[in-house]
Amino acid sequence: MMTKRIGLRIPALTLMVMFGLMACEDEPTPPPEPGTISGTVTVDGVGVSGITVDLSGLATANAMTDGTGGFTFANLEPGDYTVTISGSDSELVTFDQTSAAVTLESAGMEMVAFAGTPTGVQRVQIYAYYGIDGTKPNVAPAPGFQVDIFPTEFDRDSQTNRLGRATTDTNGLAEFTYNRSADTDNGGGATDNTIYTRVTATPGPRQIGQTDLQQTISYQSHEVVAMAPDTMDMLNGEVTASLQVLTIETTYSGPEGSGLPEPGWVFRSRTDTAAAGVDSDDADGTGIASFELFTDVANLPVTVYFRLDDSQPGDAGNIWTQTPEPTAASSGAGRHLVFVHDGTRAPGGVDLGVQRVEYVTQALFVPVHHESDLGEADPVYTPSSDDTNGATNIQVEVLADDQTTVLRTATAASNGHVVWNGPRAAGPTADSLNAQSVYYVRASSLSGNISIVTPTIYRVGQAGGGSVGTFGPGEGGFRHSARVCPLGADTVIANCSAFAYKYNNTTVTGTITSGGSPVSGMTVDLYRCVPPDSSSCTRDGDPISVTTNGLGVFTFSGNLEDIYEIAPDAGSAGFTSTSAVGGSPIVVTQGSGDVQTRNFTAS
Repeated sequence: MMTKRIGLRIPALTLMVMFGLMACEDEPTPPPEPGTISGTVTVDGVGVSGITVDLSGLATANAMTDGTGGFTFANLEPGDYTVTISGSDSELVTFDQTSAAVTLESAGMEMVAFAGTPTGVQRVQIYAYYGIDGTKPNVAPAPGFQVDIFPTEFDRDSQTNRLGRATTDTNGLAEFTYNRSADTDNGGGATDNTIYTRVTATPGPRQIGQTDLQQTISYQSHEVVAMAPDTMDMLNGEVTASLQVLTIETTYSGPEGSGLPEPGWVFRSRTDTAAAGVDSDDADGTGIASFELFTDVANLPVTVYFRLDDSQPGDAGNIWTQTPEPTAASSGAGRHLVFVHDGTRAPGGVDLGVQRVEYVTQALFVPVHHESDLGEADPVYTPSSDDTNGATNIQVEVLADDQTTVLRTATAASNGHVVWNGPRAAGPTADSLNAQSVYYVRASSLSGNISIVTPTIYRVGQAGGGSVGTFGPGEGGFRHSARVCPLGADTVIANCSAFAYKYNNTTVTGTITSGGSPVSGMTVDLYRCVPPDSSSCTRDGDPISVTTNGLGVFTFSGNLEDIYEIAPDAGSAGFTSTSAVGGSPIVVTQGSGDVQTRNFTAS
């Protein structure tokens, strides 16, 4: 049997297509490529810069148009977007559209155009600054200047057909809005897109304009907002200059630290460093003085020098020097605060800095008081109860550092104050004390009836080392004086005291009897009582002892004002006990010159 073969013929082209399709099914689909959306914003065919363009949709972004009015958003995924413009003034320009929908294909580039047309309303901006062209331009905005605009130069000169009037604001800006149709040429015909400005009023009699006060401003049809070609420069002749005087800390090692305000000092302004002073002002409670500088601008610039008056009406009792703070503007051998008034500063205040005072000589204040409180272990000055009765019998000396050489001697005044060249003294005196030295003060009584009941000598002048008062504001010092106040608060002069005294002329006497007969030779003790208590006694230290005479009489004389207990010693006379007339123990309150009598009898 014969076998028959059957052959299948497939054209070559068909095979190529089949294999090609199989190959295509194996390759991945390429991803979409990013695209770009660009565009322009124009007014009257000219690109406008500074317009905000927002993109929304598949992605969000924003941009500002450049100098040609163009903008671009790149690397965007294909999809639907919306482009929106903002930042234009609809009063000045209208656009054919402010928002456009865009479909971006893969690797596509789409363009969007926003075309604007001026409405016929024009806006002009003019700025005014205090300053001088070329040397100190645009120092500060100049508000309050009135500016007018005119369509022609003739109108400006004759001040007719005014297009608008505005006053510069706090930023120095005067802004005008008007219809372009009113801006005609000199013949009153066609619009020439040119206006003319003029400053017509100033905010004060000493504030004027100096340059660029009459400007010509031209603009193109697409320039709906035009700006003057230069700022108007103004001058100001009204300035308030403020200065402060501080007393620097003075210690043995010299000036250091910050100072204290000095009220009442007189500053004086001068036209030069050698002039006598043309104006003055007293420093207030914070040590600040102010000067109103009114200068006609025609006289500018003017340099004004400030310093403390050499002859102070109050605190000139000490020798002092003055120098400006290092940060202050100074001149004239470093003694003056200086202000160059050139008119470029806006009206208002200017802080010229601090004038520092350092005392070469200083005052010493040493108060004393009569200690009236009885029974105090350590006297403390109490203004409500203590007094200065008898203070004129207290002498205070100033000693050198050797505690021997006497430099100054004075007697306390009736108010208890001893002052060497004290505050508000008039003119330097021989009593002035060196601010950089160490001294000692010593008190003594000039009366046999008065005794000092506190330490009689203190160290003053240099901080530390046991000093109770220093020159300067530390440890009892007050600006230009040292207060010696160990017995009271040094911050309040009324509470300050250095030495306390008491009268020593009190007497305690009495008689001791037994069975109606005097007891002689009996020891009687007198104890000081602390704390002060007139009903009981806590004995302080050893007693003072006396014996009764042949009449049974005992006497304690020359006692300080205080509270005492009298205690007869029965054992010394062979008695077992004694009792007081009226109770036991006996508490005797002594005052200045008092005589107290207490009698005892045997039990």
